[in-house]
Amino acid sequence: MTQPRHPSPAPPTLLPLLLTLLATVVIALGSLWSLWYLPFLCGLALGAVTALRGQRARTAVLTATTAALAGWAAPLLWRTATGEAVAGTARTLAALAGLPPLASLMITATLLISLLQALLGVWLARTTTATLHPTP
Repeated sequence: MTQPRHPSPAPPTLLPLLLTLLATVVIALGSLWSLWYLPFLCGLALGAVTALRGQRARTAVLTATTAALAGWAAPLLWRTATGEAVAGTARTLAALAGLPPLASLMITATLLISLLQALLGVWLARTTTATLHPTP
């Protein structure tokens, strides 16, 4: 008696990696040009693409969060490396907001805002795509 053949798992695609890299570059360039809303738009695009391709929500979430955090962290690091006063500005902003004047607090808040934008974009795109394009 022969064992039934199980289909081999699908080979991992490079699409999530390519989408992550593309979204990271778009968000980073947008951050340099003061387009603060690009993590949301990239989250929308990533959520829609992954939903239409039938990929898991986990893929969309990981792709969007990685792109959002790296996309906003890279320009901050670049500006710091080129001598701009990123830490000083963050400390001043924290003090004006009535918070302890810690640069790390405001930089963390900035990255969390980017993360939330991307997650909200993924959520909106996946729920809209599921509503407009129901799977059988």
